[in-house]
Amino acid sequence: MRGFWRISIFLLALIGFAVARAPARLFAPPPSDQLSYSSVDGTIWNAILRDAVIAGARAGDVSAALRPWPLVSGRAVVDVTAPGPDIRGDAQLDLGLFGDLRIASSTFSVNLSRYLGLGDLADRSTVTDARIAFSRGRCTSAEGVAETDVFVLAARELQAGEGLLLRGGLMCAGVDARLRVTGERDAETLAAQADVSSDGRGTWSIMIQTDKAAVAAIAATRGFTLDSEADVLKREGAFRWRR
Repeated sequence: MRGFWRISIFLLALIGFAVARAPARLFAPPPSDQLSYSSVDGTIWNAILRDAVIAGARAGDVSAALRPWPLVSGRAVVDVTAPGPDIRGDAQLDLGLFGDLRIASSTFSVNLSRYLGLGDLADRSTVTDARIAFSRGRCTSAEGVAETDVFVLAARELQAGEGLLLRGGLMCAGVDARLRVTGERDAETLAAQADVSSDGRGTWSIMIQTDKAAVAAIAATRGFTLDSEADVLKREGAFRWRR
């Protein structure tokens, strides 16, 4: 019996060593319409997705470092860093049993102009001090500060007058976590929001309320349609933020 346990421990150690040294490409998510990359380097502990593109936005060489010790308590904690240029920042993903998930980021920025098909306006769209928690598939807490100047730069580029700087933050909205920013001036209101679920699904929408015919005409050429019930111009879509 003692010999059996020695052999078992040896085999487990051998398997553990093999997994620890396994190339990251064996565990990397498959390319899709929402995620592409040129190659995967490193191991499961320190992986790099080269030339990553997420939902059409360039994230660069994204590094993902898996912390070993939380695995002992049944949690997978991954530190992710994206150098950009379109998606830039750091985040920590903490995935537990029963689908519990915590996300933290000190700073995160996205080039929304490219994602929205407005060209490369070098906008500053940031989220700082973000903290999101899901428990059993429901958002239990969400906080953080958000700001974007993409519509200021878009209005300037399209010669549609003075655009609005949008500010807001993170909150729970039902089972989802919501990022919402708004801006208002005179008779014009602009709101943008994104809802994300713990299973990786997400939706986004932009709503414009204006009495300026020129702004409405330009919005129509950019995919906005009239929501007659809410009396707003609206554009919306869906995405996946994780597999």
